[in-house]
Amino acid sequence: MTTLNFEIGSRIRHFREKAGLTQSQLGKLVRKSESAIRNYELENRMPDWETITKIANALKVSYYALDASSIDRTFKVVHMLFEMENLYGLAPYVDKNGDVYLKFGFDIRTYREIMEKYESLPDTDTELKISGEDQAEIDEICGSLTSPDSAIDLDNAIYAWAMARRAREKGLVDENTYDAWKYKYPVYANIDEDGKPEIYEENQAMITFDTNE
Repeated sequence: MTTLNFEIGSRIRHFREKAGLTQSQLGKLVRKSESAIRNYELENRMPDWETITKIANALKVSYYALDASSIDRTFKVVHMLFEMENLYGLAPYVDKNGDVYLKFGFDIRTYREIMEKYESLPDTDTELKISGEDQAEIDEICGSLTSPDSAIDLDNAIYAWAMARRAREKGLVDENTYDAWKYKYPVYANIDEDGKPEIYEENQAMITFDTNE
């Protein structure tokens, strides 16, 4: 498993080298000079949000794979987890063996079951199709959440991660591919409708890995 420094400059250099690009070539792709890219990598200058986005797109990795500096200290992470409880309902639990794990404090399984009933219908306006009974249950499930839509999105992202990790544990993908999936998610990697991890190549063709038993 690849472990990177949290400094954005070292991350730009790492992914640039993996992409086989020189500083000059990357600069041309994002309309920056070679010296600008060099200064970003040396941490002499900090790229702004727009530039980070352009660099990530040029290197075909997620913006968040480059900008990970907010989790470089333990208590920063802890306070981020506190906020995740407030926003997404994700909270710690301790099982009977004393093992600690994070769990969503809402009934995501029931929510999924309700929504799956409507996903196959041809009309794309789901809200108009949901019955009053189902809508009442959705409101009850999401009522305790500050940001219900974000909570569902986060659950979906963690599910995607679990499926990609499962593929790695079953030997369907190697460690490098698993790392690549994580760094490319969600722009250049995702989970398809059958629950299989997929990575987009430069030509946007998909490489899909079967995770069925």
